Amino acid sequence: MEKIMIEVDKDTAKKWEESDAVTKQRISDAFDKFLNILMEKEVEDFWPVLEKIREEAEKKGFSDEILNQILNEK
Repeated sequence: MEKIMIEVDKDTAKKWEESDAVTKQRISDAFDKFLNILMEKEVEDFWPVLEKIREEAEKKGFSDEILNQILNEK
């Protein structure tokens, strides 16, 4: 795996720093898949792709609340 750097807001960075290694790995793996999908699309196609990913995640039981729980785990 390669490392990249992205900018996030201060609260997100703090939650990341406070997360355990397992949580960080789960988020990293999901983010890698997400970025691969986005990078294959044209800029104007991003929002429909994001909406499709959100809908599929919700069908599988993943919600904003669950994401917040993952990010807030210590």
